[in-house]
Amino acid sequence: MKNRKRVFIRPGDIKKIAALTSETNVTSYGVMVCAGMISVSVLLCYIYRLNLLCSALVFATGAFCIPLVLFYHFYQKRENIRFSQVDVYIHQMAYSFMRNPKILTALKDTMEIADGHLKQVILKSVVYLESEDKALVYEESLKIIEEQYPCERVRTLHKFLISIEVRGGEYRQSLAILLDDFDRWVRRMYKHQEDIRHVKINSNIGVILSCILASMSIIMTSMINVSGELSLNITDNLIYQIETCGFLVISICYFTYIQIHYSRDWLSGVRDEASVIRDYNYVFLRKTSVITTNKLLCTAVILATGSFLGNDVNYLFLPVSFVIVSAVYICPVLMKSKAMGRLKEDVYNGFSEWLREVAINLSHEPLQVAIQESYGSCPAVMKPSLGRFIYELDENPCDVAPYYRFLSEFNILDISSTIKTLYTITENQSDHIDDVINSIISRKNELADKHESLKNRDDISVLQFAEYIPLLFVSVKIGIDMMLVISSYL
Repeated sequence: MKNRKRVFIRPGDIKKIAALTSETNVTSYGVMVCAGMISVSVLLCYIYRLNLLCSALVFATGAFCIPLVLFYHFYQKRENIRFSQVDVYIHQMAYSFMRNPKILTALKDTMEIADGHLKQVILKSVVYLESEDKALVYEESLKIIEEQYPCERVRTLHKFLISIEVRGGEYRQSLAILLDDFDRWVRRMYKHQEDIRHVKINSNIGVILSCILASMSIIMTSMINVSGELSLNITDNLIYQIETCGFLVISICYFTYIQIHYSRDWLSGVRDEASVIRDYNYVFLRKTSVITTNKLLCTAVILATGSFLGNDVNYLFLPVSFVIVSAVYICPVLMKSKAMGRLKEDVYNGFSEWLREVAINLSHEPLQVAIQESYGSCPAVMKPSLGRFIYELDENPCDVAPYYRFLSEFNILDISSTIKTLYTITENQSDHIDDVINSIISRKNELADKHESLKNRDDISVLQFAEYIPLLFVSVKIGIDMMLVISSYL
Protein backbone atom coordinates (compact mmCIF):
# COMPACT_ATOMS: atom_id res chain seq x y z
CA MET A 1 0.00 0.00 0.00
CA LYS A 2 2.50 -0.30 -1.26
CA ASN A 3 1.41 3.37 -1.52
CA ARG A 4 2.67 4.13 1.96
CA LYS A 5 4.74 7.15 2.84
CA ARG A 6 7.82 6.58 4.92
CA VAL A 7 7.39 8.12 8.36
CA PHE A 8 10.10 9.30 10.73
CA ILE A 9 9.77 10.31 14.36
CA ARG A 10 10.68 13.83 15.39
CA PRO A 11 10.55 15.33 18.89
CA GLY A 12 6.99 16.14 19.83
CA ASP A 13 5.42 14.15 16.99
CA ILE A 14 3.59 11.78 19.33
CA LYS A 15 1.80 14.56 21.16
CA LYS A 16 0.99 16.41 17.91
CA ILE A 17 -0.52 13.33 16.34
CA ALA A 18 -2.38 12.37 19.50
CA ALA A 19 -3.84 15.87 19.67
CA LEU A 20 -5.52 15.31 16.29
CA THR A 21 -7.30 12.18 17.53
CA SER A 22 -10.26 11.97 19.84
CA GLU A 23 -8.38 9.47 22.00
CA THR A 24 -7.31 9.30 25.64
CA ASN A 25 -4.55 11.66 26.65
CA VAL A 26 -1.21 10.54 25.24
CA THR A 27 0.38 10.55 28.70
CA SER A 28 -2.11 8.12 30.22
CA TYR A 29 -1.95 5.87 27.17
CA GLY A 30 1.86 5.98 27.24
CA VAL A 31 1.90 5.03 30.93
CA MET A 32 -0.41 2.14 30.18
CA VAL A 33 1.78 0.87 27.31
CA CYS A 34 4.98 1.26 29.37
CA ALA A 35 3.46 -0.56 32.33
CA GLY A 36 2.19 -3.35 30.08
CA MET A 37 5.52 -3.88 28.30
CA ILE A 38 7.49 -3.76 31.57
CA SER A 39 5.11 -6.23 33.21
CA VAL A 40 5.31 -8.60 30.25
CA SER A 41 9.11 -8.32 30.12
CA VAL A 42 9.44 -9.08 33.85
CA LEU A 43 7.06 -12.01 33.58
CA LEU A 44 8.86 -13.49 30.56
CA CYS A 45 12.31 -13.08 32.11
CA TYR A 46 11.06 -14.82 35.27
CA ILE A 47 9.40 -17.68 33.38
CA TYR A 48 12.44 -18.27 31.19
CA ARG A 49 14.85 -17.93 34.17
CA LEU A 50 17.07 -15.35 32.46
CA ASN A 51 20.08 -13.99 34.30
CA LEU A 52 20.53 -10.30 35.11
CA LEU A 53 22.49 -9.41 31.97
CA CYS A 54 20.03 -11.04 29.57
CA SER A 55 17.07 -9.54 31.44
CA ALA A 56 18.64 -6.08 31.13
CA LEU A 57 19.04 -6.57 27.39
CA VAL A 58 15.36 -7.55 27.07
CA PHE A 59 14.30 -4.49 29.10
CA ALA A 60 16.50 -2.21 26.98
CA THR A 61 14.92 -3.55 23.79
CA GLY A 62 11.45 -2.97 25.19
CA ALA A 63 12.34 0.57 26.29
CA PHE A 64 13.64 1.35 22.80
CA CYS A 65 10.49 0.00 21.13
CA ILE A 66 7.93 1.75 23.37
CA PRO A 67 8.21 5.16 21.62
CA LEU A 68 7.84 3.47 18.23
CA VAL A 69 4.73 1.58 19.31
CA LEU A 70 3.22 4.77 20.76
CA PHE A 71 4.00 6.88 17.71
CA TYR A 72 2.60 4.47 15.14
CA HIS A 73 -0.47 3.78 17.25
CA PHE A 74 -1.43 7.45 17.22
CA TYR A 75 -0.21 7.89 13.64
CA GLN A 76 -2.58 5.18 12.40
CA LYS A 77 -5.43 6.59 14.49
CA ARG A 78 -4.87 9.96 12.86
CA GLU A 79 -4.74 8.52 9.34
CA ASN A 80 -7.96 6.57 9.90
CA ILE A 81 -9.68 9.75 11.12
CA ARG A 82 -8.34 11.77 8.19
CA PHE A 83 -9.66 9.19 5.74
CA SER A 84 -13.09 9.25 7.41
CA GLN A 85 -13.09 13.04 7.19
CA VAL A 86 -12.23 12.93 3.48
CA ASP A 87 -15.07 10.44 2.99
CA VAL A 88 -17.49 12.91 4.60
CA TYR A 89 -16.04 15.87 2.71
CA ILE A 90 -16.10 14.57 -0.86
CA HIS A 91 -19.58 13.10 -0.57
CA GLN A 92 -21.17 16.08 1.15
CA MET A 93 -19.49 18.55 -1.22
CA ALA A 94 -20.71 16.59 -4.24
CA TYR A 95 -24.28 16.21 -2.98
CA SER A 96 -24.51 19.87 -1.94
CA PHE A 97 -23.10 21.06 -5.27
CA MET A 98 -25.51 18.82 -7.17
CA ARG A 99 -28.39 20.49 -5.33
CA ASN A 100 -27.02 24.03 -5.71
CA PRO A 101 -23.99 24.49 -8.04
CA LYS A 102 -22.13 27.01 -5.88
CA ILE A 103 -18.80 26.16 -4.23
CA LEU A 104 -19.31 28.55 -1.31
CA THR A 105 -22.72 27.06 -0.52
CA ALA A 106 -21.32 23.53 -0.75
CA LEU A 107 -18.46 24.43 1.60
CA LYS A 108 -20.85 25.92 4.16
CA ASP A 109 -23.12 22.86 3.98
CA THR A 110 -20.14 20.55 4.47
CA MET A 111 -18.82 22.63 7.36
CA GLU A 112 -22.12 22.12 9.20
CA ILE A 113 -21.65 18.35 9.40
CA ALA A 114 -17.84 18.31 9.65
CA ASP A 115 -15.99 18.15 12.95
CA GLY A 116 -12.48 18.37 14.35
CA HIS A 117 -9.64 19.45 12.12
CA LEU A 118 -11.73 19.21 8.93
CA LYS A 119 -14.20 21.80 10.23
CA GLN A 120 -11.37 24.22 11.01
CA VAL A 121 -9.81 23.79 7.56
CA ILE A 122 -13.14 24.32 5.77
CA LEU A 123 -13.73 27.44 7.87
CA LYS A 124 -10.38 28.87 6.72
CA SER A 125 -11.31 28.12 3.12
CA VAL A 126 -14.74 29.79 3.49
CA VAL A 127 -13.23 32.88 5.13
CA TYR A 128 -10.65 33.18 2.34
CA LEU A 129 -13.29 32.73 -0.34
CA GLU A 130 -15.53 35.41 1.16
CA SER A 131 -12.77 37.92 1.88
CA GLU A 132 -10.68 37.73 -1.31
CA ASP A 133 -11.55 38.88 -4.80
CA LYS A 134 -8.96 37.41 -7.16
CA ALA A 135 -9.01 35.70 -10.51
CA LEU A 136 -7.98 32.39 -8.94
CA VAL A 137 -9.87 32.76 -5.68
CA TYR A 138 -11.57 29.36 -6.00
CA GLU A 139 -8.29 27.54 -6.67
CA GLU A 140 -6.51 29.27 -3.79
CA SER A 141 -9.31 28.79 -1.28
CA LEU A 142 -9.74 25.10 -2.08
CA LYS A 143 -5.96 24.64 -2.05
CA ILE A 144 -6.14 25.26 1.71
CA ILE A 145 -8.09 22.01 2.01
CA GLU A 146 -5.90 20.15 -0.49
CA GLU A 147 -2.75 20.97 1.48
CA GLN A 148 -4.20 19.50 4.67
CA TYR A 149 -5.78 16.51 2.92
CA PRO A 150 -3.46 15.61 -0.01
CA CYS A 151 -5.77 13.24 -1.84
CA GLU A 152 -6.09 12.90 -5.60
CA ARG A 153 -9.86 12.50 -5.43
CA VAL A 154 -10.20 15.70 -3.43
CA ARG A 155 -8.18 17.54 -6.11
CA THR A 156 -10.26 15.94 -8.86
CA LEU A 157 -13.50 17.04 -7.20
CA HIS A 158 -12.19 20.57 -6.79
CA LYS A 159 -11.16 20.82 -10.45
CA PHE A 160 -14.59 19.68 -11.55
CA LEU A 161 -16.46 22.04 -9.22
CA ILE A 162 -14.31 25.02 -10.26
CA SER A 163 -14.88 24.21 -13.94
CA ILE A 164 -18.65 24.18 -13.47
CA GLU A 165 -18.62 27.29 -11.26
CA VAL A 166 -16.58 29.29 -13.78
CA ARG A 167 -17.77 27.96 -17.14
CA GLY A 168 -21.15 26.44 -16.38
CA GLY A 169 -22.62 23.62 -18.42
CA GLU A 170 -24.29 20.28 -17.69
CA TYR A 171 -22.77 18.67 -14.66
CA ARG A 172 -25.17 16.23 -13.00
CA GLN A 173 -24.29 13.12 -14.98
CA SER A 174 -20.55 13.76 -14.73
CA LEU A 175 -20.82 14.45 -11.01
CA ALA A 176 -22.83 11.25 -10.56
CA ILE A 177 -20.00 9.31 -12.24
CA LEU A 178 -17.47 10.99 -9.94
CA LEU A 179 -19.59 10.00 -6.95
CA ASP A 180 -19.65 6.41 -8.18
CA ASP A 181 -15.84 6.44 -8.30
CA PHE A 182 -15.71 7.96 -4.80
CA ASP A 183 -18.07 5.27 -3.49
CA ARG A 184 -15.97 2.48 -4.98
CA TRP A 185 -12.79 3.97 -3.55
CA VAL A 186 -14.23 4.46 -0.06
CA ARG A 187 -15.69 0.95 0.11
CA ARG A 188 -12.43 -0.51 -1.15
CA MET A 189 -10.35 1.38 1.42
CA TYR A 190 -12.63 0.52 4.34
CA LYS A 191 -12.45 -3.15 3.40
CA HIS A 192 -8.65 -2.94 3.11
CA GLN A 193 -8.45 -1.29 6.53
CA GLU A 194 -10.51 -4.09 8.04
CA ASP A 195 -8.38 -6.77 6.34
CA ILE A 196 -5.18 -5.20 7.65
CA ARG A 197 -6.68 -4.95 11.14
CA HIS A 198 -7.45 -8.70 11.11
CA VAL A 199 -3.96 -9.56 9.84
CA LYS A 200 -2.42 -7.34 12.52
CA ILE A 201 -4.45 -9.02 15.26
CA ASN A 202 -3.50 -12.48 13.99
CA SER A 203 0.18 -11.51 13.88
CA ASN A 204 0.05 -10.21 17.46
CA ILE A 205 -1.68 -13.41 18.57
CA GLY A 206 1.07 -15.37 16.81
CA VAL A 207 3.73 -13.55 18.86
CA ILE A 208 1.86 -14.32 22.10
CA LEU A 209 1.39 -17.99 21.21
CA SER A 210 5.03 -18.35 20.22
CA CYS A 211 6.09 -17.02 23.63
CA ILE A 212 3.77 -19.53 25.31
CA LEU A 213 4.99 -22.45 23.21
CA ALA A 214 8.63 -21.50 23.77
CA SER A 215 8.16 -21.99 27.52
CA MET A 216 7.25 -25.68 27.07
CA SER A 217 10.83 -26.81 27.58
CA ILE A 218 11.00 -25.04 30.95
CA ILE A 219 7.65 -26.48 31.99
CA MET A 220 8.73 -29.96 30.90
CA THR A 221 12.05 -29.89 32.78
CA SER A 222 10.32 -28.50 35.87
CA MET A 223 7.80 -31.35 35.83
CA ILE A 224 10.63 -33.90 35.50
CA ASN A 225 12.51 -32.34 38.41
CA VAL A 226 9.38 -32.36 40.57
CA SER A 227 8.79 -36.04 39.86
CA GLY A 228 12.28 -36.81 41.20
CA GLU A 229 13.12 -39.31 38.47
CA LEU A 230 15.76 -37.08 36.89
CA SER A 231 17.47 -33.79 37.59
CA LEU A 232 17.50 -31.64 34.50
CA ASN A 233 18.45 -27.98 34.49
CA ILE A 234 19.12 -26.21 31.21
CA THR A 235 18.52 -22.63 32.39
CA ASP A 236 22.06 -22.27 33.73
CA ASN A 237 23.52 -23.22 30.37
CA LEU A 238 25.12 -20.28 28.51
CA ILE A 239 23.65 -21.43 25.20
CA TYR A 240 20.15 -21.44 26.72
CA GLN A 241 20.59 -17.93 28.11
CA ILE A 242 21.81 -16.58 24.75
CA GLU A 243 19.18 -18.23 22.57
CA THR A 244 16.32 -17.38 24.95
CA CYS A 245 17.46 -13.76 25.21
CA GLY A 246 17.71 -13.63 21.42
CA PHE A 247 14.25 -15.14 21.04
CA LEU A 248 12.65 -12.55 23.34
CA VAL A 249 14.51 -9.65 21.73
CA ILE A 250 13.46 -10.81 18.25
CA SER A 251 9.86 -11.28 19.39
CA ILE A 252 9.72 -7.74 20.81
CA CYS A 253 11.27 -6.34 17.63
CA TYR A 254 8.84 -8.29 15.47
CA PHE A 255 5.88 -7.02 17.51
CA THR A 256 7.16 -3.47 16.99
CA TYR A 257 7.69 -4.15 13.28
CA ILE A 258 4.03 -5.14 12.99
CA GLN A 259 2.94 -1.79 14.38
CA ILE A 260 5.23 0.03 11.93
CA HIS A 261 4.82 -2.02 8.76
CA TYR A 262 1.04 -2.28 8.95
CA SER A 263 0.61 1.51 9.23
CA ARG A 264 -0.88 3.16 6.17
CA ASP A 265 -1.34 6.64 4.80
CA TRP A 266 -4.70 6.22 3.11
CA LEU A 267 -4.75 9.55 1.29
CA SER A 268 -1.36 10.03 -0.40
CA GLY A 269 -1.27 7.35 -3.08
CA VAL A 270 0.88 9.08 -5.68
CA ARG A 271 4.67 8.88 -5.84
CA ASP A 272 6.76 12.01 -6.05
CA GLU A 273 7.79 13.12 -9.54
CA ALA A 274 11.52 12.62 -8.92
CA SER A 275 11.02 8.89 -8.28
CA VAL A 276 8.77 8.52 -11.30
CA ILE A 277 11.23 10.31 -13.60
CA ARG A 278 14.12 8.23 -12.25
CA ASP A 279 12.27 4.98 -13.02
CA TYR A 280 11.20 6.25 -16.45
CA ASN A 281 14.75 7.18 -17.40
CA TYR A 282 16.03 3.82 -16.16
CA VAL A 283 13.48 1.84 -18.18
CA PHE A 284 13.26 3.83 -21.42
CA LEU A 285 16.25 6.15 -21.67
CA ARG A 286 19.14 4.15 -20.27
CA LYS A 287 21.45 3.02 -23.05
CA THR A 288 21.59 -0.74 -23.46
CA SER A 289 25.11 -0.43 -24.84
CA VAL A 290 26.35 0.78 -21.43
CA ILE A 291 24.74 -2.18 -19.67
CA THR A 292 26.16 -4.63 -22.20
CA THR A 293 29.62 -3.08 -21.86
CA ASN A 294 29.50 -3.42 -18.07
CA LYS A 295 28.49 -7.08 -18.37
CA LEU A 296 31.26 -7.89 -20.82
CA LEU A 297 33.83 -5.96 -18.79
CA CYS A 298 32.93 -7.80 -15.59
CA THR A 299 33.07 -11.18 -17.35
CA ALA A 300 36.45 -10.32 -18.90
CA VAL A 301 37.87 -9.29 -15.49
CA ILE A 302 36.72 -12.56 -13.92
CA LEU A 303 38.20 -14.67 -16.72
CA ALA A 304 41.46 -12.69 -16.72
CA THR A 305 41.80 -13.11 -12.96
CA GLY A 306 41.24 -16.86 -13.26
CA SER A 307 43.81 -17.17 -16.06
CA PHE A 308 46.35 -15.13 -14.11
CA LEU A 309 46.01 -17.28 -11.02
CA GLY A 310 46.33 -20.44 -13.09
CA ASN A 311 46.76 -23.56 -10.97
CA ASP A 312 46.61 -21.50 -7.80
CA VAL A 313 42.89 -20.86 -8.27
CA ASN A 314 41.05 -21.57 -5.02
CA TYR A 315 38.05 -23.86 -5.14
CA LEU A 316 35.93 -20.95 -3.82
CA PHE A 317 36.92 -18.78 -6.77
CA LEU A 318 34.68 -20.57 -9.28
CA PRO A 319 31.40 -20.40 -7.33
CA VAL A 320 32.09 -16.83 -6.21
CA SER A 321 32.84 -15.83 -9.81
CA PHE A 322 29.67 -17.52 -10.99
CA VAL A 323 27.61 -15.62 -8.40
CA ILE A 324 29.19 -12.28 -9.36
CA VAL A 325 28.70 -12.78 -13.09
CA SER A 326 25.11 -13.97 -12.58
CA ALA A 327 24.35 -10.92 -10.45
CA VAL A 328 25.82 -8.61 -13.10
CA TYR A 329 23.60 -10.15 -15.78
CA ILE A 330 20.42 -10.70 -13.75
CA CYS A 331 20.23 -7.63 -11.47
CA PRO A 332 19.70 -5.08 -14.27
CA VAL A 333 16.88 -7.21 -15.65
CA LEU A 334 15.19 -7.49 -12.25
CA MET A 335 15.66 -3.79 -11.50
CA LYS A 336 14.20 -2.84 -14.88
CA SER A 337 11.24 -5.18 -14.36
CA LYS A 338 10.49 -3.71 -10.91
CA ALA A 339 10.82 -0.16 -12.22
CA MET A 340 8.43 -1.00 -15.07
CA GLY A 341 5.96 -2.44 -12.56
CA ARG A 342 6.05 0.78 -10.54
CA LEU A 343 5.57 2.85 -13.70
CA LYS A 344 2.54 0.79 -14.74
CA GLU A 345 1.07 1.36 -11.30
CA ASP A 346 1.67 5.10 -11.74
CA VAL A 347 -0.05 5.00 -15.13
CA TYR A 348 -3.05 3.21 -13.63
CA ASN A 349 -3.27 5.82 -10.86
CA GLY A 350 -2.75 8.81 -13.14
CA PHE A 351 -4.72 7.86 -16.23
CA SER A 352 -8.13 8.24 -14.57
CA GLU A 353 -7.22 11.70 -13.32
CA TRP A 354 -5.96 12.72 -16.77
CA LEU A 355 -9.10 11.38 -18.42
CA ARG A 356 -11.28 13.36 -16.03
CA GLU A 357 -9.22 16.48 -16.80
CA VAL A 358 -9.84 15.92 -20.52
CA ALA A 359 -13.55 15.42 -19.82
CA ILE A 360 -13.68 18.72 -17.92
CA ASN A 361 -11.91 20.53 -20.77
CA LEU A 362 -14.25 18.96 -23.33
CA SER A 363 -17.16 20.87 -21.84
CA HIS A 364 -15.85 24.03 -23.52
CA GLU A 365 -13.10 22.94 -25.96
CA PRO A 366 -12.76 20.50 -28.89
CA LEU A 367 -10.95 17.23 -28.24
CA GLN A 368 -7.50 18.23 -29.52
CA VAL A 369 -7.45 21.45 -27.49
CA ALA A 370 -8.79 19.62 -24.44
CA ILE A 371 -5.89 17.17 -24.66
CA GLN A 372 -3.36 19.99 -25.09
CA GLU A 373 -4.70 21.86 -22.05
CA SER A 374 -4.38 18.73 -19.93
CA TYR A 375 -0.59 18.60 -20.36
CA GLY A 376 0.15 21.00 -17.49
CA SER A 377 -1.64 18.89 -14.85
CA CYS A 378 -0.77 15.54 -16.44
CA PRO A 379 1.01 12.99 -14.18
CA ALA A 380 4.78 12.91 -14.70
CA VAL A 381 4.75 9.31 -15.90
CA MET A 382 2.47 10.23 -18.83
CA LYS A 383 4.08 13.52 -19.89
CA PRO A 384 6.69 12.15 -22.35
CA SER A 385 4.09 10.07 -24.18
CA LEU A 386 1.47 12.84 -23.99
CA GLY A 387 3.96 15.33 -25.44
CA ARG A 388 4.57 13.07 -28.43
CA PHE A 389 0.83 12.49 -28.73
CA ILE A 390 0.09 16.24 -28.88
CA TYR A 391 2.88 16.80 -31.41
CA GLU A 392 1.58 14.05 -33.69
CA LEU A 393 -1.97 15.41 -33.46
CA ASP A 394 -0.70 18.84 -34.49
CA GLU A 395 1.01 17.29 -37.51
CA ASN A 396 -2.05 15.29 -38.58
CA PRO A 397 -5.22 15.84 -36.49
CA CYS A 398 -7.26 13.25 -38.41
CA ASP A 399 -4.72 10.42 -38.13
CA VAL A 400 -5.71 7.53 -35.88
CA ALA A 401 -2.12 6.29 -35.42
CA PRO A 402 -1.24 8.73 -32.57
CA TYR A 403 -4.11 7.30 -30.53
CA TYR A 404 -2.72 3.79 -30.99
CA ARG A 405 0.80 4.86 -30.01
CA PHE A 406 -0.19 6.91 -26.94
CA LEU A 407 1.06 5.06 -23.79
CA SER A 408 1.67 1.94 -25.91
CA GLU A 409 5.15 1.55 -24.38
CA PHE A 410 3.52 0.39 -21.13
CA ASN A 411 1.54 -2.42 -22.82
CA ILE A 412 -1.57 -1.96 -20.67
CA LEU A 413 -4.44 -3.37 -22.74
CA ASP A 414 -7.26 -1.77 -20.72
CA ILE A 415 -5.82 1.72 -21.08
CA SER A 416 -4.91 1.26 -24.75
CA SER A 417 -8.48 0.26 -25.63
CA THR A 418 -9.85 3.24 -23.70
CA ILE A 419 -7.54 5.68 -25.53
CA LYS A 420 -8.62 4.33 -28.91
CA THR A 421 -12.20 5.15 -27.98
CA LEU A 422 -11.23 8.83 -27.71
CA TYR A 423 -10.80 8.86 -31.47
CA THR A 424 -14.57 8.54 -31.86
CA ILE A 425 -15.03 11.94 -30.20
CA THR A 426 -14.97 14.64 -32.86
CA GLU A 427 -16.25 18.16 -33.16
CA ASN A 428 -19.19 16.88 -35.19
CA GLN A 429 -20.39 14.89 -32.17
CA SER A 430 -20.80 17.87 -29.86
CA ASP A 431 -24.29 16.79 -28.84
CA HIS A 432 -23.05 13.43 -27.64
CA ILE A 433 -19.59 14.26 -26.26
CA ASP A 434 -20.79 14.23 -22.65
CA ASP A 435 -22.39 10.81 -23.06
CA VAL A 436 -19.34 9.34 -24.78
CA ILE A 437 -16.79 10.69 -22.31
CA ASN A 438 -18.94 9.72 -19.33
CA SER A 439 -19.26 6.17 -20.64
CA ILE A 440 -15.47 6.05 -21.08
CA ILE A 441 -14.87 7.29 -17.53
CA SER A 442 -17.44 4.83 -16.16
CA ARG A 443 -15.64 1.97 -17.85
CA LYS A 444 -12.30 3.24 -16.60
CA ASN A 445 -13.70 3.45 -13.05
CA GLU A 446 -14.65 -0.22 -13.25
CA LEU A 447 -11.20 -1.17 -14.51
CA ALA A 448 -9.52 0.93 -11.80
CA ASP A 449 -11.72 -0.64 -9.14
CA LYS A 450 -10.79 -4.12 -10.35
CA HIS A 451 -7.09 -3.23 -10.46
CA GLU A 452 -7.07 -1.68 -6.99
CA SER A 453 -8.99 -4.63 -5.53
CA LEU A 454 -6.46 -7.10 -6.94
CA LYS A 455 -3.57 -4.97 -5.68
CA ASN A 456 -5.07 -4.82 -2.17
CA ARG A 457 -5.62 -8.57 -2.22
CA ASP A 458 -1.98 -9.15 -3.15
CA ASP A 459 -0.91 -6.81 -0.35
CA ILE A 460 -2.99 -8.73 2.17
CA SER A 461 -1.59 -12.05 0.92
CA VAL A 462 1.96 -10.85 1.57
CA LEU A 463 1.00 -9.61 5.03
CA GLN A 464 -0.74 -12.89 5.85
CA PHE A 465 2.44 -14.77 5.03
CA ALA A 466 4.17 -12.79 7.80
CA GLU A 467 1.77 -14.35 10.34
CA TYR A 468 3.87 -17.53 10.20
CA ILE A 469 7.16 -15.83 11.05
CA PRO A 470 6.71 -16.26 14.86
CA LEU A 471 6.41 -20.02 14.26
CA LEU A 472 9.90 -19.96 12.76
CA PHE A 473 11.26 -18.18 15.85
CA VAL A 474 9.69 -20.63 18.29
CA SER A 475 10.68 -23.66 16.20
CA VAL A 476 14.34 -22.68 16.36
CA LYS A 477 14.16 -22.07 20.10
CA ILE A 478 12.36 -25.33 20.88
CA GLY A 479 14.85 -27.22 18.71
CA ILE A 480 17.82 -25.78 20.62
CA ASP A 481 16.10 -26.43 23.97
CA MET A 482 15.47 -30.06 23.06
CA MET A 483 19.12 -30.49 22.12
CA LEU A 484 20.13 -29.06 25.50
CA VAL A 485 17.70 -31.39 27.29
CA ILE A 486 19.06 -34.43 25.43
CA SER A 487 22.69 -33.43 26.10
CA SER A 488 21.92 -32.92 29.80
CA TYR A 489 20.25 -36.33 30.00
CA LEU A 490 23.13 -38.06 28.27
